[in-house]
Amino acid sequence: MDAMNIEEEETFAVNDPIKLTDTRVKKPVAQVGGYEYKFNHAAKTTGRFYWRCTKNGTLKFRAVIYTDEATDGSPVTEI
Repeated sequence: MDAMNIEEEETFAVNDPIKLTDTRVKKPVAQVGGYEYKFNHAAKTTGRFYWRCTKNGTLKFRAVIYTDEATDGSPVTEI
């Protein structure tokens, strides 16, 4: 198998920083590991921010990430 033909899979882990990009429907979009997550809500009790995959509606991807802040460079706290 030729190494040039193998596509590298986009991955990320806990503590990787998010990059905030455009806002869709007035909600920020976080990019991490080549994936996009739209802000969903902040938990009232813990204050953690819940982000849902932007492909949830079209492709039924149910991936979510959690952060402690909704600012550029905030680390992912849970996947």
